[in-house]
Amino acid sequence: MKNDMEYLELTNRIWGFNENKSLGLSAISVYFYLLKIGSEAGYTKFTVSDSKISRELKMTRKTVKVCKEKLCKFGIISYHSRNGIPSDFELNSDYPLIFNDVLEKPEVQSEILEFKKAQKKVEPKVVEVNSIKKRTQQISSSVEINNSIPSIEEFLEYAQSLEMYDPQLHSEIQLKYKNWRSNSWKNSANRPITDWKSTLKSVLPYLKNSTQNNSLSVKTIPRITPPKLSNV
Repeated sequence: MKNDMEYLELTNRIWGFNENKSLGLSAISVYFYLLKIGSEAGYTKFTVSDSKISRELKMTRKTVKVCKEKLCKFGIISYHSRNGIPSDFELNSDYPLIFNDVLEKPEVQSEILEFKKAQKKVEPKVVEVNSIKKRTQQISSSVEINNSIPSIEEFLEYAQSLEMYDPQLHSEIQLKYKNWRSNSWKNSANRPITDWKSTLKSVLPYLKNSTQNNSLSVKTIPRITPPKLSNV
């Protein structure tokens, strides 16, 4: 995905479409998961398997398939599936926000009428870009995109398997785990940790350098011997 504006454009568009034609929670969850993948990849075209979507969103593969077909039917996404190979996806930005054949259905007319009645009861609000982005992030979190938080035992066991591990880092690694856990599993920049193994592997060299520097500082403090006093 080229920039945040494209991300926000796709976000606004899916909400605009959903106001006219409710896609359902499952389809919306699948779309925002795909939007997250595209945002992280930096492109609107990417590859991901149905089994991964199913696992991350805790849905059956059948539900994922139905949601993909629904999103594709309305032109919101395009995808190409191949047996045994992850699907190729593309997030579209030029799909129509409403369909004439959908509008003609009695049940949709009823939905639109109810929507308009509800709109009259609510004062219009100016939605800023930051609030839209925050809303999207909350939805992404609600569908459990992030990996589960490990136990301290699993965390330490993985750390010990890394090449950079040093027994002297044990207490530092424990402290890092406690800090992340107390901060709702977010790093020092207050960003959610989506892949704790990769993040731990990245910070381990810094922990090692920090420990070595502290050790060096202690060792370099000169020992001052007080002068001996002679008896006069």
